[in-house]
Amino acid sequence: MSVLNQKTINENITFKDVGLHSGLEVTMTIKPSEPNSGIIFKRVDLKKNNIIIPNVFNVSKALFCTTISNEAGSSVSTIEHLMGALYGLGIDNAFIEVDNDEVPMLDGSAKLFVEAISKTGIRISNAPIKVIKINNKITFKDGKKMLERVISENLLTAKAVFGLFPASRDGDDIRIYHHESGQQKVKIHNLRQQIKKTAGKPNYCLSDFIYPSASEIPDYIGAFAVTAGIGLDEISNRFKDELDDYQSILIQSISDRLAEALAEKLHEDVRTNYWGYGEHENLNYSDLLRESYSGIRPAPGYPANPDHSEKTILFDLLEINDDPHITLTESFALHPASSVCGWYYAHPDSKYFNVGKISTEQSNDYGSRKGLDQKTVNQLLQTILAGE
Repeated sequence: MSVLNQKTINENITFKDVGLHSGLEVTMTIKPSEPNSGIIFKRVDLKKNNIIIPNVFNVSKALFCTTISNEAGSSVSTIEHLMGALYGLGIDNAFIEVDNDEVPMLDGSAKLFVEAISKTGIRISNAPIKVIKINNKITFKDGKKMLERVISENLLTAKAVFGLFPASRDGDDIRIYHHESGQQKVKIHNLRQQIKKTAGKPNYCLSDFIYPSASEIPDYIGAFAVTAGIGLDEISNRFKDELDDYQSILIQSISDRLAEALAEKLHEDVRTNYWGYGEHENLNYSDLLRESYSGIRPAPGYPANPDHSEKTILFDLLEINDDPHITLTESFALHPASSVCGWYYAHPDSKYFNVGKISTEQSNDYGSRKGLDQKTVNQLLQTILAGE
């Protein structure tokens, strides 16, 4: 019988710090786990659907963008990074409890994370192999080779679309208008934080970053969608047919990074040229990584705008529902997966934040504004309902 030297940690490790995006305190505990259990997450803040068993395929993809070392620049800032981090450290099995959709930021790098894992130690268990694991780690060298191949052989095609539109705040919603007629084209719906904060600290909503019509100050909002996954399915499936899962994962990882890079480049062009409010920007690579520019580009379904169904409004506004190169699934996921969409806000005080838990009262109001029954709204917002 085949056995695998499977590794887990020796004892519980608890991390506590603020989350990178929300700024809220996050507590995470990593516990030893039995052989063949894999990396299992439990969202202790959720009552339902709180067990997350990461797909090994996605874990290996996460390794590509997470360098686990004590060197500057390596980071463990998201659950995806943590999955890759654990595998990168050689840990096969662990049970992780986390009370948010983020992991504690610690010092913003992987150093303290690595030190804590090393301090508690790792133990090895021999057990029959019951799960399939991909043991190859994706390296920068391999990634660079694949990128060069993508360019030389035109394996992938990228596409982007964006628009800038007159807009005004209407409570927590934002009305978007037609340029010529001034008639409303669409209305996007937002949620407001309901977090106990110190005196003088506001509870944010994305609509706060748009002027109301009563102010008579003209304002605008942007919308964008990009993909770098045109041709991805074909080439990825070809590698799978050749039983080369590593290359299949690698091309998908490259495609993901290209989509993010395209989103970053398009945002820069919009700020400095098309919209022009940042025309005097002079940012280097490090500045871009720190997002040291004015404005944000939050995506529907993410912490500041947690309802994925708002992507349908964005697609309507950009008139891309019939575009075969980027589509929405029934669950409002983007296809190809190497795609990004979102909104552009230019207000100098705009910032990313986490809406967090909301009350039943706000959920009911949100459903009324969207014209949806409460059952549907509860499904859309199930991960942030306070469960009163």
